[in-house]
Amino acid sequence: MSNYDFNDAEKQGGFELIPAKTVVKAIFNINPGGIGPSGWLTQSKSSDAEMIAVEYIVTEGPHAKSRWWGYLVVSGGKQTPEGQSIAGNISRQTLRAILESSRNIKPDDASPEAGEKRKITGWGDFNGMEFVCRVGIEVDKTGRYDDKNKILQIITPEMKEYSAPVGGNSSMVPAAPPTPTASAPANVPAWAN
Repeated sequence: MSNYDFNDAEKQGGFELIPAKTVVKAIFNINPGGIGPSGWLTQSKSSDAEMIAVEYIVTEGPHAKSRWWGYLVVSGGKQTPEGQSIAGNISRQTLRAILESSRNIKPDDASPEAGEKRKITGWGDFNGMEFVCRVGIEVDKTGRYDDKNKILQIITPEMKEYSAPVGGNSSMVPAAPPTPTASAPANVPAWAN
């Protein structure tokens, strides 16, 4: 066995939440779960819901490289009387706002050009997309888990805090699909893959 010297390695840093109501630019990274078209979705462990497992990464400013994780249900789970996924409808609103933020579309723009920019060819189109959002803090009321960041609001072009994203996959070019593997566990952060 070789010897490795860690005396010159930096000390472990603490995990700090982004303060509530901070506006940041973030990248939308999908952690593929191997479900659905091209394997972009993740199956819920407690219901029939299919979700996008997302890692959000801040791209600039004092919180650059900060991350948080979340899920956006796209189908399944609790249903409306009409048979639509309740969480799926909420996620569709969020995903529309992310498209509008990333692709510089005002929410009330009903032009044919804006309509085309709100379309995707698959879930992978969101992978790598940069958008602007206001961050919140989700407090764990059970005391079992640490508090964590969450998206409080997507910032779209008509809002004063908006500054158009410049990086990421904000064009109409779809991202390359993932290559799901049977041995890769689902729901793990990107750094663990």
